Amino acid sequence: MVYAPQIVEKAYAKTKEFDIYEYVFSRVEKLPIREEYVEHAIAIAEKYEISLEELARTITCESGWTQRGSGKWGLLSGKAGELGILQYKLGTWLAFEKEFKQEELVIKDAFDQITLTAIAFANDKKNHWSCYLKYYEPKLYKKYFP
Repeated sequence: MVYAPQIVEKAYAKTKEFDIYEYVFSRVEKLPIREEYVEHAIAIAEKYEISLEELARTITCESGWTQRGSGKWGLLSGKAGELGILQYKLGTWLAFEKEFKQEELVIKDAFDQITLTAIAFANDKKNHWSCYLKYYEPKLYKKYFP
């Protein structure tokens, strides 16, 4: 485990997107973050040609980059049964898994959640995350979450 400020410089050197990392890490500074999650997000955003900023803001808002919690399977759990680092509902996970032919991915795995989310973002499914709507589609957010 490393703490957020320890990896800001490394992330900046890799992506040249310091502003988003300053945003992410200023909000989760005291929480331990697995550096591998951040590095995977960088790599997967590049692979699927999606915005790293959108992905990182969504993860930060959904979970603060935290995977583990007291919910089902020891994962961070939301009020409606959402699980893990990207707060997937089981039905959404299963639908995306099937639609994108990613049945080998596992909902309990943070890396797999980041991967499936990147694929979903690349296929115009960003609106499935309330945190995405909050930052990038505020009118829709207000409609669904008054």
